[in-house]
Amino acid sequence: SVGSSGKLWYESDFYAGASLGFGKGTTVGVTYTAYTSPNGLFGTVKEISFKLAVDDSGFLGKAAVKPYMVLAQELDGQADGGANEGTYLEVGIGPGYSLSRMTLTAPMKVGLSLSDYYEGAAGDETFGFFSVAGVLTAPFTSAPTRFGSWNIHGGVEFLMLGDRNEAVFGDSSHVIGSIGIGLSY
Repeated sequence: SVGSSGKLWYESDFYAGASLGFGKGTTVGVTYTAYTSPNGLFGTVKEISFKLAVDDSGFLGKAAVKPYMVLAQELDGQADGGANEGTYLEVGIGPGYSLSRMTLTAPMKVGLSLSDYYEGAAGDETFGFFSVAGVLTAPFTSAPTRFGSWNIHGGVEFLMLGDRNEAVFGDSSHVIGSIGIGLSY
C-alpha cells in the first residue's frame, strides 16, 4: 500500500550513538534518533535513548539471559501523534543457545509508556506491546575475512499490542517473519 500520499517510502530513521563497555559484560550506550517520513505521513520525531545491557554469559554460560533496559525521551515531535513528548521504557532479555555453527535466540521484550508515549483516545496508556521471537543465525564462512564476518539470519516474532497500538494497527496481535544478512567488522 502506498498510503494517502501516493508515495511508497513510509519511514527513514537517522541515528547516531555511542556505547561504553565495562567489566563483567556491562554496556552503557546513548543513541540520538530522528524518525522521518519521506512521504509526509507524519512529522519528524527526534528522540534520545539510553541503554543498559548485561551479557551474563561469562557467569551463566549456556543459561545466560542477557537482560537490557532502554529509556527514551522524545525531544521534538511525537511518534504517537499525541499532544506531548513522551518517555518510553523497554525491558527485555535475549537468551540464546549455540548449536554447532548456528545460534538460536529467543528475545522477549515489553514496551511501556512512562509518560505520554502511547497517547490515544483514552489518554496515555502504559502498556505498548509485548514481543517474543525465535531467531536462527548461521555464518557464511567459518572464519572472518578481510570484509568481516557475514551471516544469514531469519526468525518469527509474535507481537501483542496494547489498546492504543491495537487501535492504530487494527489487530491486538501480529506475527512477523524476517530474514536478513548481517555483517560484523
